[in-house]
Amino acid sequence: MSGRVYLGDSIVVSDQLMDGETPVDLTGAEVVLILLAEGGDTITGPATVDNAPEGRVSYSGGIATTAGIFNGRWQVTKSGVVTSYPAPVLRIINPECEWATPADVAAIVGPSSDTDAVYAAIDAAQALLSAHFCQPVECPVPAAIRWATSVIAGHIITRPDPNGAQPVVAETIGDYSYRYAPPTETQVADLIREVRSMVWPWLCGWAKSSGTIASPRVWPDGADVLPCGDWALPLYQPDAEGLMRS
Repeated sequence: MSGRVYLGDSIVVSDQLMDGETPVDLTGAEVVLILLAEGGDTITGPATVDNAPEGRVSYSGGIATTAGIFNGRWQVTKSGVVTSYPAPVLRIINPECEWATPADVAAIVGPSSDTDAVYAAIDAAQALLSAHFCQPVECPVPAAIRWATSVIAGHIITRPDPNGAQPVVAETIGDYSYRYAPPTETQVADLIREVRSMVWPWLCGWAKSSGTIASPRVWPDGADVLPCGDWALPLYQPDAEGLMRS
């Protein structure tokens, strides 16, 4: 289970601890929630055991003051033995820095009854776009980036069932497009132009003389020749050909 709160909201996390398919018996146990963000920020504190035999716990830790994605664990101490279990991902959001909202996506593809799926699609769209960006995204997030994120998220949540008759194809905006089903060549080209036209100031490798956007997906090895510089280097890894690929 994942959670999203905004700056200034109360932090409340609940979960059921499982050992495989069996609930963890928390009778007589002490439980602490430990959440860490990539930047080093920490949320930690004692949790409440709401239902010991069913392994249900909760945490209420005050007000969200730092934006970020926090991953962590429930640390259980029982009979002197310490055991850790995965905790929900907690996303603390600065509303000015949100790349898209379910309302933005609904404006493109209509409302969805599965809000979690929409948020997951937004996260995927943001990850895809940011992997192609060589300029930091400022806050408030520009309307062009919000719209591009929403367009991609809309394609994700309206894709055909991957278990159905149509094959699933995942490609990239940098070289082709981002799609989950085989659209026509015209649809692919339209998506490329639409997204690139919105986010080109942030993309890697665009030619100033012609305005043509080169692929940001592959660069020669070495940070010194990356057009993006160190800002994008962590997103790329050398492959067997000695090229840097995201």
